[in-house]
Amino acid sequence: MATENNDTTTELEPDSTIVEQGSGSGRRGNTTVVASKKRGVGSEGSSSGRLVFYVWNHFKKAKLGKEVQVIYNYCGLIMQGHYSHGTDHLINHAKHCPRRSIKNVQQMHLSFSSKADGTTVLSNYSTKPKWDMAIVKFFIARMIVLHELPLSFVEYIGFYELLKLLQPSIETISRNTIKVEFLKLYDIKKTKAMSILEACESRIPVATNMWTASNQKKGYMVVTVHYIDSSWVLRSRIMRFIYVPAPYSGEVMCNELYECLMEWNMDRKLSTVTIDNCSANESMIDLLLGKFSISSMIMGGKFLHMRCCAHILNLIFKDGLSVIQKEVKKIRESVHYWTTTPSRFEKFEVAKKQLGIEETKNLALDCETKNLALDCKIRWNSTYLMLSTTLLHKDVFVCLNQRDRNYTSLPSELERNFSKLMCDYLKSFYKLTEHFSGT
Repeated sequence: MATENNDTTTELEPDSTIVEQGSGSGRRGNTTVVASKKRGVGSEGSSSGRLVFYVWNHFKKAKLGKEVQVIYNYCGLIMQGHYSHGTDHLINHAKHCPRRSIKNVQQMHLSFSSKADGTTVLSNYSTKPKWDMAIVKFFIARMIVLHELPLSFVEYIGFYELLKLLQPSIETISRNTIKVEFLKLYDIKKTKAMSILEACESRIPVATNMWTASNQKKGYMVVTVHYIDSSWVLRSRIMRFIYVPAPYSGEVMCNELYECLMEWNMDRKLSTVTIDNCSANESMIDLLLGKFSISSMIMGGKFLHMRCCAHILNLIFKDGLSVIQKEVKKIRESVHYWTTTPSRFEKFEVAKKQLGIEETKNLALDCETKNLALDCKIRWNSTYLMLSTTLLHKDVFVCLNQRDRNYTSLPSELERNFSKLMCDYLKSFYKLTEHFSGT
């Protein structure tokens, strides 16, 4: 029989521990519970007052006024606990109480964590935070950066449904929220990179490159730092990606580069600046020398300007390719013709399969053959790749010339042979340029 009583309890046994019982299901009062401790083997109601029956593992005894009551551990129900009432009603409730049948799945999972001293700690899953929204946003931002996903990715219905499946109470994430996370991620990476450069005991060279984005018509400068770590491994880090307002004069570029170097505390550790050989860059280096202390530079800044070897090779071979300018023009027109529209490109792929030319190893490139693509006229290495790929598909061009009357830019056999001869010479220099650029 269950009773309800709000009287204050007193200790049932001298060694009992007082705990506070909260609200639960069933008829129960707000009472202070005295949890009895088992102290041996005997029978209920014996002179020793020992609790022995297994049912007492699930109940706590409490004395409410003059009556002895018991409280069920799982639902908090208060029941008669005097030995004269027996234990049948306690056993029946323990068997049918729905609160006891609920299992905590978290107790079945273990988590492993490592300490700073290298030891591994085994802990219960429930000791870990269940869902930290700040960590979730951070890793979503990191994922977008790593895989170059659009900012609207977080607003895709499928992605939101996935998060909802993992956590029904998930907050809605917008692209503006992810922008804030990007800045936090950048600050973390920047702080880490600055600490690495601060710990580097040697001088550090810097390389810059300037170009104009064709779709925006805006100029950008990237500043890259190179250093050797404690394991004697050459490392590279991009310090900044800077928008440079027009006009792109030496003074404007010098101000942007100087601000970047001072922000990263590189004024005392700078060794050289690797840059192209245009007149604006020459002026930038002269102005940069005036902003730094000569005593902090190597040889008084005499070797601050380091000419870019890859850029020099580019100038040399652009001049060399002018020898086969006529042949290159015809090949460029052929590639442009068959890549202009999807229908023409599809015809090219069909003819390629019919002739049995698969995606095999290209002996000229030592890499898998790629689809046709136009070259960038200011990059001789892209022109070399276009020539090599086109020569590999020379039979396809000949076959398509017989099928399509509008195709009139087929190079002659002599022009193809001359281009192949030039490609054989340029192959070694292409590998050298790759070595210089580190790609």
